[in-house]
Amino acid sequence: MTRLMKDKVLALQKAVAKRTGKDSPAPDAAALEAALAAPFARGADGADVFPSREEKAAKLGYELAAKRVFGADGARMAMAVTLVFLEANGLAVDAPHDEVVVTARALANRRLRYDDLLAWICRHAT
Repeated sequence: MTRLMKDKVLALQKAVAKRTGKDSPAPDAAALEAALAAPFARGADGADVFPSREEKAAKLGYELAAKRVFGADGARMAMAVTLVFLEANGLAVDAPHDEVVVTARALANRRLRYDDLLAWICRHAT
C-alpha cells in the first residue's frame, strides 16, 4: 500500500494554493505526521486497524480535518489529500465536483464522521 509522505502533501498544498490563488499557511508539522501515520495503525495483534484502501483513505481524511492540520484551508486539503491517496493506491473517486465540495465542507465542519466518509468513499471509489 502506498503511503503519502509529508513532502508530497506539502507539494500538493502548494499546487492547490497556486491553482486556487489562495495562500495556505504551513500546516502543523506534528499533526500532519500523525494524520499521515494514523491509517497505518496496527492493533495489539499486529493486524492493520484500517485494512482496506478505502478505510485508510477515510481515516487519513478524517484525521487531517479533525486535527485541523491545514487551518482555514482544511476542507479543501483534507479532501485533496484523501483523493490523491486513493489514486496512489489504484482507486479513483467518481463523484460530481459539487458533491466533493459539500462532502469536504461537512468533513471540515465536523458534520461528517469517519464512518460517514468511509461510506461516501465506498459509494464513489472505482
